[in-house]
Amino acid sequence: IDLGFGEEQYGLLASFGFTLLFTICSLVAGRAADSGNRAGITAAAAAGWSVATVGQGLANSFDSVLGARALTGLTQAFTNPAAYGLIASTFPESRVSTANSIYSSAVYVGGALASLTILLDNQIGWRDSSLAIGALGLLLAGVSAVFLKDPEARPAFFGGKGGSGDGDGVRASMAAAVPSLDADAVGTDGRGADDGVEEGASDAGVQAQVIELLCV
Repeated sequence: IDLGFGEEQYGLLASFGFTLLFTICSLVAGRAADSGNRAGITAAAAAGWSVATVGQGLANSFDSVLGARALTGLTQAFTNPAAYGLIASTFPESRVSTANSIYSSAVYVGGALASLTILLDNQIGWRDSSLAIGALGLLLAGVSAVFLKDPEARPAFFGGKGGSGDGDGVRASMAAAVPSLDADAVGTDGRGADDGVEEGASDAGVQAQVIELLCV
């Protein structure tokens, strides 16, 4: 309202301005979380939407607000896939569901707290409120970048080509799926290092090839 745009423009901001990019980028975000450093993705996403919030506070036209909203949708899309992946890798299997429920509830608690920003708006205005919240987000993103670690330690930010080999993640998954094998016992050609598990390793090799084709 302060910038002079009407209800139709506001509806665009609240729907397609955020939702469309969020939906499209969510498809890419899952692949990025599977192959990249999830801790880095999480911190970068938080920094991205914090920058968008600052941009919203500095906006002087509908187009600039729309751009900020689009950036918010784009960066927030990368949060959940990376976060749920980190939870699954960090917590014991018996506690993963509990950790997921706490994370999910925090999303709604955050939404409830966001509605209270009207109090801050009444005190310092919507622009300064956006700047303050964006600055706090950048600070927390920096803290996350320092302290949040991906247990699987994949150096590549996106693309999953880091680590000791392109097939390491696939082979580790295969080792978990085949109890008689460990990650080191499955070679790139699917044969076990131990002759005693050669037959099982051969089956694992076929599965590994299929998974690698699907993941490329």
